[in-house]
Order: sequence, then structure tokens, then C-alpha cells
Amino acid sequence: MTDWKSAANIFGRGTAAGDAIYRCYARPEKQSTLDPVLLERLQKHRREREEAEAQMYHPKPIPKSKAIVSCPRLCLGSRMSSEERAKRRLAAIPRRKGERAIKREMQTLPPLPPPKFNRPALTEDEKDRLNMIFQFGKVPDKLPHFTGKAFVRYAAIDKRLRLKNDFDKLSKRIEELQKEIKAPDVVTEAGTELAVEDGGVVPQPNTKIPYIKRRTVASLESLRHHESVKKEIRDALWEMRELDEEIREINRVEGRVFGLED
Repeated sequence: MTDWKSAANIFGRGTAAGDAIYRCYARPEKQSTLDPVLLERLQKHRREREEAEAQMYHPKPIPKSKAIVSCPRLCLGSRMSSEERAKRRLAAIPRRKGERAIKREMQTLPPLPPPKFNRPALTEDEKDRLNMIFQFGKVPDKLPHFTGKAFVRYAAIDKRLRLKNDFDKLSKRIEELQKEIKAPDVVTEAGTELAVEDGGVVPQPNTKIPYIKRRTVASLESLRHHESVKKEIRDALWEMRELDEEIREINRVEGRVFGLED
């Protein structure tokens, strides 16, 4: 009884496990899916081939010879003696060389040839260019060559910028003075007059004739201050007019000489 039959009998043929094992292993060979006629023909040819091969003569294999044959050894030289072998073993042991031996070897060595480069040697201009690249990441643009015409051009630009700055300063000063004039001042009412008491201006009842207007020290100083401020504004306006004329003249000259618009 084979193993699969004993395993099936252990579980019992009446159980599901025993029946499954028996059905799985009962057939020793799996049925072929070929045509039965073709399968029979192939099996017949195989039997005929096996019978023909069995009738063929098969000589016995020749045993390997154990005779000693001397074969010539080419390019090997004569066998080393024990003394030569010992010398070579001692020479193969790593050890430090002496100073004299090292110097003697260095003197006998031929001098090294100078290195050969595929590219030409660097010039001073190329060194400067590489230095600029390493420092700034790129080669800076070349500075323009300042000629007399360029100097006049830049001088005119500087002068115009200076005049514009002065013009802006005067404009701001005029705005400040106008705000100072427009600031609320001491206003007299009908039937009162101004008097200075304890450093301040206090309205006093007018006991004189109404059409006679009395001016105190504070009012006179205020009028004098207003007049001085107005005069300063007029002077600033006149100076701004002169600055504007100078700027226009510079623009006209540049437009005529350099082909620029005003």
C-alpha cells in the first residue's frame, strides 16, 4: 500500500477528507489531452527507437591512464635552487629603505618631463577676467570713456539737479510762509481796542471816537511781520523764476548740442 492509500485509510473512505485524498491520488498518471490515435502512434515510435538503441553496440569506456609522462615545460627556465628561493623570500619582506639608498635611487631616476597642457597659458587679461567672474559672478560692463563732450553733459546734469533742488527748497519755504500768513491773528471787534497787559493782548472798551482807530504795539509788530513775510515770499518767487530760466536754458543747450528734447 502506497503512502496516499495509507493516508486515505487513516481518515477513512467514508469521510470527506479520505474521499478527497483518494480521488486526488488514485490515478498514477494524468490522462493526455492528445488524440488517442496520435498518442498511440507516438508511443509506438518511442518503443521502436528504444529497441533500436538497445541493439546498438556500446563499447566500454577506456580507463584513464596513470602512467607518468614527462612533458616539456616551455618558457619556464630552470628550477630555482633553495638558496635563490630563500633570497627572493627575504627580498619580498616589506621593510624600510635607508636614506642613502633612497637618495641614490632619486639621483639615478631620470628627470620628469615638463607638464604639457592642451590649452595655452593664461595671460594677465584672462587672469583679470577670471578674477572678476569669481568675485562678481560675471564680467562687469566696461566703464565708458569720458571725453570732453561727456564731461560737459554730466556737468550740465549735475547743475540742473542742483538747481532743481534749490527750486524745491524755495517752493517748500513759500508754502511754509503762506501757512504762517494764513494763521489766525488777533482781530479787533467793533467798539474795542487792543492793549498790551502783562505780556498779552487784551481787548479794551473803546471810549474814544469810533472812527479813530488806535494801533497798539502788538498790532504794529504783527503788521510789520506780515509785510516782512510777504517781502520774503516775493524774493523767493523772483529767485524761483531765475532758477527756472537757468534750467530752461540748460535744456535748450542740451537739445541743440546733444539732440535732446526740452
